[in-house]
Amino acid sequence: MSYIGNQPVLNTSEFREEFAVTSTQTVFNTGGFTASSDSATLEVLRNGVLLGTADYTLGSDASTVTLANAAVNGDIIVIKGRRELTNGVQVTERRHEHTIASGETTVTFPYPLTVSQTDVYLNGVKLGASDFSINSSTRVVSFTTNPAVGDLVAIVSREPALTANSSLPVVDAAGNNVLSESGSVVTLTADEANLGSNALVVNSSGNVGIGTSTINNRLVVQSNSAEEGITVRGGGYDALKIGMVNPGVSNDGIINVAIANALRFATNNTERMRIDSSGYVLVNATSTSGVDTGGSANEGVVITPSGQIQAQRDSDAALYLSKNTIVFPAIARFAVAGSIVGRIEVTSSSTSYVESSDYRLKENITEITDGITRVKQLNPSRFNFIADPDKTVDGFIAHEVQDVVPEAISGEKDAVNEDGSIDPQGIDQSKLVPLLTAALQESIALIESQQSQIDALTARIEALEATP
Repeated sequence: MSYIGNQPVLNTSEFREEFAVTSTQTVFNTGGFTASSDSATLEVLRNGVLLGTADYTLGSDASTVTLANAAVNGDIIVIKGRRELTNGVQVTERRHEHTIASGETTVTFPYPLTVSQTDVYLNGVKLGASDFSINSSTRVVSFTTNPAVGDLVAIVSREPALTANSSLPVVDAAGNNVLSESGSVVTLTADEANLGSNALVVNSSGNVGIGTSTINNRLVVQSNSAEEGITVRGGGYDALKIGMVNPGVSNDGIINVAIANALRFATNNTERMRIDSSGYVLVNATSTSGVDTGGSANEGVVITPSGQIQAQRDSDAALYLSKNTIVFPAIARFAVAGSIVGRIEVTSSSTSYVESSDYRLKENITEITDGITRVKQLNPSRFNFIADPDKTVDGFIAHEVQDVVPEAISGEKDAVNEDGSIDPQGIDQSKLVPLLTAALQESIALIESQQSQIDALTARIEALEATP
């Protein structure tokens, strides 16, 4: 019958065995399991009479019944009991009886047959394994010696009952359980578990293979088509895919580091960034085609609005930034702890490097009154860098400027790295502009004062010359 909801879990399975005694017999083996801890589940009948518990004993194997008074030729012994179902295994027992008609040499069982779990009785006598054979595919029982017309054949088959609450054993070739449970933890003790022809393989090292038994990493997924791979899905939507776009053709992977022509990243099913086979990082661009006018592209990082690649630019740029519009001129912003401290802005024809300078960010504001004095302490020089001996430039020596305008200098004089190499000082020459401006203003003021004195002296001279 069918059930609403889950089928009930069976804890025991009832069985019944008949023995037609042909000679004096005391011991009867049921071939099944009875509940030795619960003798009330066992019934023994002799020629239809229910025996009392003093008339028989149940062996320690919970399956052997020994009569106090031996049965004799012609007695019919019936043993009824229950098998305890261990390890959560549920068993369905089916019984089919058939009376042999004229010409019948076989009996067909109406249910599936498990050969090792099937007993056959002829006129109440349990047959031995050599007395019959079973074709499990056709469910046909054939007899070594043909039964006679009117003989009663009983076939009893036991098999696992597959229900929502079933827990079936998993055994190895020797019939030993390879799954065990303790404290709600299930342990696999086999050297390798293989489900569905490499659909899922777990080896003795704990490595997992999907679609392959060749597992040289913790997880190996074997894909054979563009639709296969690893998909992380949430709420019915694919959030992340790892696989091949055209396996064996272009080796162009969605995420594939080993052999792909490109490592691609997409949002909303649209590619936004890729690392191509030459190592170029492209953001909102899918190719370096057309990025140079003088040869192959050598840009390290290309960031553009989608589809906007300009051919008129220098080759060998390590970083290329592009904008579609200058309504918002910043092309790069720099922040510390979430606060913007600078930016790079562009117009249609120029670039500006902008630092934060709002008065609201400053305090203790005073004028520079020693501009000329401090500028005179600077030591402008001409030199070349050791790495570029053929190019002479104007500039400063960092530590010489540090005492005059320390904020223009980074690093410490004579610093070295752990390996002994030079850890060079640096200079931001734009930091010298305020001091130079102050010195220039002081010079202008001095010039203007001197010019006023000259103008006054010139006027006096002219007045004296005009006096007769």
